[in-house]
Amino acid sequence: MARSRVRAAARKALQRQAARQATEVLTRPDERADLVAAGVRSTAVLIADLVVPGSLWWVAPLQFVCEQMSVRVCHQHGLPPERRDDVATYLMAALQEYVHALAGEFDPEHFEAWIAAESKALDREGV
Repeated sequence: MARSRVRAAARKALQRQAARQATEVLTRPDERADLVAAGVRSTAVLIADLVVPGSLWWVAPLQFVCEQMSVRVCHQHGLPPERRDDVATYLMAALQEYVHALAGEFDPEHFEAWIAAESKALDREGV
């Protein structure tokens, strides 16, 4: 009985891994976009009751990105895969701090200077 549960768990793990790899080898951009959009929407449904009203439109995409990145971060830094939720939480906290600093401490003068520099660079490139 225990062996069959172990085999079933191993089979499910392999199926999940194969599904993840299958989504990464999609070649058409519209397929990737549909996949990302579906992931962001499912994340939004899961976290809608947990976020401040009005912020779901930016929290859900960031949460989705953090969840996707956490698998790769664990792999790249030698953390066990079961730590991916902790890593996603850590990444999300860092991104929220960044967004808060960027939006909450928005500097209109720097913004205007940056836009002018971008426009000038695009003009030089003929875009």
